[in-house]
Amino acid sequence: GTPHVPPPASIVLRGVVTGADGARLAILARGEEGAALGIGEVWQGYTLRALSNTSATLDSASGTITLTRE
Repeated sequence: GTPHVPPPASIVLRGVVTGADGARLAILARGEEGAALGIGEVWQGYTLRALSNTSATLDSASGTITLTRE
């Protein structure tokens, strides 16, 4: 049989922080990896399109997703 391959870890919004320049950054995590993204930045195939205090909107090849802070 074919080996069981676990589905890729889903991406989650850990939080939103404000940088020294006043720009908001999304703190994202996926499995063991994490990143802080500003608007327009790309991580693991996702582009950060919009950010509020509680949610982030990401575009990817498979469509747009909106994450709400955990």
